[in-house]
Amino acid sequence: MGCAQSISNQFNEVSSKEPWKDWSAHPVHQKYKCGHKLGAGAFSQVHHATHLKSSEQAAIKIVFKERPGLKKKYIQVLRNEVAVLRALNHPNIIGLKGVLEDDHQIAIILERVHGPEMQKHLDKVGHYTEDRAGHIFYQVAQAVHHMHMEGYIHRDLKPENLLFVEAPSRDPEEKLTIKLIDMGMSLKFDPDTNVSGALGTPGYLAPEARDMKPHTYVMDVWSLGVILFQMLRGKMPFTKAQIKKFLYTTIDIPRTAAFKARTGNQKEFTADLEDLLTKMLQLQPQARPDTREILEHPWVAKYAPRGYLSNLQTGPTELRTGSTTGGKSGIDLRNNSVSGYGSLTNKAYLAATQLSPTGGSNVNITPRCGSGLLHGRIGFGEGR
Repeated sequence: MGCAQSISNQFNEVSSKEPWKDWSAHPVHQKYKCGHKLGAGAFSQVHHATHLKSSEQAAIKIVFKERPGLKKKYIQVLRNEVAVLRALNHPNIIGLKGVLEDDHQIAIILERVHGPEMQKHLDKVGHYTEDRAGHIFYQVAQAVHHMHMEGYIHRDLKPENLLFVEAPSRDPEEKLTIKLIDMGMSLKFDPDTNVSGALGTPGYLAPEARDMKPHTYVMDVWSLGVILFQMLRGKMPFTKAQIKKFLYTTIDIPRTAAFKARTGNQKEFTADLEDLLTKMLQLQPQARPDTREILEHPWVAKYAPRGYLSNLQTGPTELRTGSTTGGKSGIDLRNNSVSGYGSLTNKAYLAATQLSPTGGSNVNITPRCGSGLLHGRIGFGEGR
């Protein structure tokens, strides 16, 4: 059954009164043959698709704009993600193939991957060996470095937003390829515009966000440190109470890692690994390394291809001072616009990417309407 028929059937069963436009007439069918459904959310569906000429595999997400309950701010975040993906081109970042929009639907065509999100895989296997984590982390750091060199901060790095291209086997030494997804909260950095606030995912969000300090590139470096620790230990480097209250203390990596190793019967960290984690998880943002320094670190270099440093992308200016122009599309807070999508002021953007605090935390949880929703959230990768 093609996606046009299955979508029509499903929503006709839900309610014949809802204002769905006939999907079979959508221009996406001029280029792609739609196949089985990969997943569904409250306002969207994702289907496997094949390009009619090249036979290249893709995933098409259909967002139904007239679905009751869908707020305009989520469409804004989705459009921001599209704009950011258009500006990026990296083998470890999910690829955007095209977007088609009318008054009723948005069809987003993305690169097709077959593996699960990292969080789901960690839940299954517990943790990774240092070698497996090193090979994966190098790819993630490269992807984030590319974003930073193009002038973007991801702002929601976490294992849920990392997808394996293929389903991992049981071999712990298998070389896996990872893709970074979910650019819905990504920000085009502008040193002349102060964007602050605690938005993101508790535990991965950098501590300076609690103090309403400006968002900078090294917010992502903190998140990278948390992800690396989690890959190696299967646990966060903080307690649940610290995460809930958003109160982090200086982390003694050797002591913390050793304790969690004893509780999980795991090996100790090597000296180089302890050094890297300690540097990334500094409470003060100015004390953290940038992504180039991370990629130059001896521990990361062990898992990188020979000669990779000579090919590292460079940016127009020093990242820590923040003066950068980056890509040509996406949110540009200097001009208060989203390229190709009209005006979006700082206030409107923050409103579009923040939800009310929950559970006593002052952290605003990520709205699930980016490419994360296109993937693991509703089964794009390895359905739930």
